[in-house]
Formats: sequence, C-alpha cells, structure tokens
Amino acid sequence: MKSGLLTPANAQTRRPSSDTQAGFWSGSLGYPHAFVATFGAVGVGVALQALRGSMPASVLSLVVLGFMPLLAAIWVRFARHDALAKWLAGIPLAVASTTVLLAIALFGGVMPTSWFQQHLGIDSPWATWPFGMAAMVMAVNLAASIAKRLTPLTFANVTFLLSHAGLLILLAGGAYSAVVIDRVRLVLFLGQPNAVAVRADRSEETLPFEATLRSFTLETYRPTLAYVRLKEGDDDLEIVPGSEFVRNGMTEKLSAYTVVILESLPRAGFVGDGWKPVNWPTAPPAARIEVRRGDEKVAEGWVSCGSAESPPQALEFGDKEGIVMPTPRPKRFHSSVAIRSNGRTQTESIEVNRPATVQGWRLYQLSYDEKAGAASEYSVLEAVHDSGVPWVYTGIGLVMIGSCLALWSGRKS
Repeated sequence: MKSGLLTPANAQTRRPSSDTQAGFWSGSLGYPHAFVATFGAVGVGVALQALRGSMPASVLSLVVLGFMPLLAAIWVRFARHDALAKWLAGIPLAVASTTVLLAIALFGGVMPTSWFQQHLGIDSPWATWPFGMAAMVMAVNLAASIAKRLTPLTFANVTFLLSHAGLLILLAGGAYSAVVIDRVRLVLFLGQPNAVAVRADRSEETLPFEATLRSFTLETYRPTLAYVRLKEGDDDLEIVPGSEFVRNGMTEKLSAYTVVILESLPRAGFVGDGWKPVNWPTAPPAARIEVRRGDEKVAEGWVSCGSAESPPQALEFGDKEGIVMPTPRPKRFHSSVAIRSNGRTQTESIEVNRPATVQGWRLYQLSYDEKAGAASEYSVLEAVHDSGVPWVYTGIGLVMIGSCLALWSGRKS
C-alpha cells in the first residue's frame, strides 16, 4: 500500500481556480464582458437621461465624451501587452459596441419623431445620453485599436489605420455636426430683400447675405373628384375620394353614382355665370360633369377647387350630397431667389431637394402659403450652416480608401 496518499503532510487542498474565485472580470476578457460593458454604459446613459434630460448641445459635451477614447488610446499605446488594453482594442468590444449602437440607430431611424416626442418627451434620439454613451464605447474601441497598431507602419497596418481612423473621424464629425449645426428659417416676400432669419426658439439671426424672392412657382398634379355627404344630426362629412385624374371623357364610380367628365379646363376663371379657360398661371382647374345613378341623370354642372382669384364650386344634389374637386396635390414648387453676397448678386432656383449654396450656407425650399397656392406671395426657405460636414466627408473618404486597399491586398494575395 502506498503511503502518503492524501495525508496531511503532502495533501494539497483543492480550491476553486483563481478565475472562479475572483469573479466574472478576473478571467479572460471576451464577448460576454464586452456586451456587459456596453449595456452598462447604455444603462448609465438611461439614468443620466432620466435625471438630467437630453445631452446639452455644447462643445463641453463632446469634450466629456471624448475624454475616455483619448485616455484609452494613451493607455493602450504605453501598455500594449496588458490584457485589459488588448481587450479594449479587440474584436469582442468592437462587435458589442457596433451592434448596440446600430440597434439604437436603427430604432431611432425607423420610429417617427412624433413617437419619441409623445412617449419619451424627446425631440431626437440622437441627442440622448444612451446613444451618446454607446457611441463613446465604440469610440473607445476605435481609438484603442488605432493606438495599438500605430507601429510598425506595414501595409496591413496602414490599411487598418485608414479605415478605423476614418470611422472614428466620421463618428466624431457627426457628433460635432450635431452640436454646431445652425438651422434657421428665412421668409421671403416678393421683391423684398431680407437677411434676417428666425431660429426654432424665435430668436433672430442676421445672415451674411441678402436674399430677394423674384418669383414662386407651384406645379400640381391633375385634380381628382370626391363624393361628399353631410351626415344626419351632426356636421361630419362622409367623403369618398376618387382615384382618377380629371380628363375629358373620364368616367368614375363614386359611392352609388357615376361621374362623367364632359369638359375639363386645366386653368379656368369664373366669368359671368360659368367657368371659362384663362391663361392666368394661378388660375384653378375646373370641370363640367354629369352625375348619373344607373340610367338616371341626377345632376350636371361645374366643379372647381377654386383659388385666390376664384371661389371654389361644388355640384350639389340629392339630400345634402354633392361632388367636389379637392385641391390638387403639389407636384413641384420652387423659388427664384436673387442672393447678394460680397457685393455680387446671383440668381438661384431653389427646390426641396435642390438647395443653393452661399458662403457655407445651404438654402432649401421649405414651404409657402398653402391657402394661396400658386398665388403665394411669400416663400419659406431653410438655411443650414454645418461646419461638421467636412469632417464627416473626410471620415467617409478614409474608410473608402482603407476598404479599397484591403480589397486590393486580398486580391493580390
């Protein structure tokens, strides 16, 4: 029999491993730790949001959120072989931070702004502390990974640095843009120069240029018709909208009636006892119609949506029933604006998706007098100045260069 087996003299006490004994954070750091850290940061953001409201749009906010990525980059640079430093610059934290940030961004992009205002009391999800904290974790990982691979400057490292530095600049540029963006409304009346715009809080800002509205043009789709009936006992209307554009000879079924277009005028004016074709650019459309129920003719007459020059007209029949022409939907509207800047005057045609650029400001067509329609005597422009855009474009450019180099390198190998 062998002696000394499990004797007090030579027996070793079996204890839990140091990883198990010390807890979750003492072992090898990986994906679980990355997701816990990221969700923890978002949780801190939720608490800050509840206590202090949305992030203040100030440079100080950027400095506070940017301190951690800077600190992580310095530490990783001087402690590259430390386990925590490797984890900060590693793939697990990159996957976790990117996944959480994209999830928040996707939710913020899908849900309408009104939902956030109604349920959370915030104007934008991008200015909240949870989104800012998630972005900070991603920035920490990017800054740490860049610091880790600064040297040696091999082709692989340069490719890595370009793409990751581009992402970091893109992230920082977007945050900076959200803070410094200046968005104001400029109301222009026909022939009256104006350089004073209004912010959302109704404060005024003098722009470095002067704009004068020369003309406003509104193009609409062709009109449609609708059946209306005043309900008994209240003022509510039953409305059956048509789907066909009005044109000569068109026939459409509306409720129990068949409507036939006998004559269609794209621009008409009410002259004497009827509608006549006119050449006024602001004249409304009109149509002479016949309303039938089966083989029976119910009514015949004119309908028009009206305009600033002419009153609307409906064709009434039966018991509080009738056919109306709703105001046609806008198809295209734009403003011809003379802009005086630095002693020079330029004329720009400004549309919703075709802005004009002057001295770093972009002018977008925003709205007009919808009641007056094509006869609107004023046009509302949105003037936007964003000095963070060049940084965003720089980040996108670096990411594209890094991606192209990575693809070229992979193809070459």
